Amino acid sequence: YGSEITLPTAPTKAGTAEYTYTFAGWTGYTDGMTVDGNEEFTANFTQSINEYTVKFIANGIVVKEETLAYGSVINKPDVIPTKPGDVQNSYTFAGWNGYSEGLIVTGNVTFEASFTLSTNGYTVKFVVDGQTVKEDVLAYGDQIVLPYETPVKQGDAQYSYVFDKWIGYENGATVTGNVEYVAIFIVSTNSYTIKFIANG
Repeated sequence: YGSEITLPTAPTKAGTAEYTYTFAGWTGYTDGMTVDGNEEFTANFTQSINEYTVKFIANGIVVKEETLAYGSVINKPDVIPTKPGDVQNSYTFAGWNGYSEGLIVTGNVTFEASFTLSTNGYTVKFVVDGQTVKEDVLAYGDQIVLPYETPVKQGDAQYSYVFDKWIGYENGATVTGNVEYVAIFIVSTNSYTIKFIANG
């Protein structure tokens, strides 16, 4: 009786995903208290809500980053990310992996942008004497198919034309971009028979 009460080491309280607890003192205890009877002091803790980092990343670049309290609704970025394509492929934004509307914060989280890959299409034309005789839109890498019919060019009294080749085309050629093949013709001067007849 009358002895000064000595405090123990400050206690801790295990937190949760939602809350962190900080020791705030012993309920009923005041500095310099002395014993005047049996006494029980209960540890008092301050509760604080945890905060977490939420990131949205596209092509390795952080599009949006914010710190939100546990239970807060996560809002996706307003900006729709893009991914550069190349001569062969294009990319279309498909969404954020793992994200859905109304999702709430329960810990640190990173959402990666997802893209749909599509093979580029290109126009392939075959032109005869200024007129397109065949036009296709083919995917990059597809084999180019020649027109079914051999092209013709109308001759006149002086010249005849025989198809030679398609400029730039080679057997087994595949699509690598927009291309136009023009028909080339071999020109030959027409020959005629001239007769001089006397007495039949």
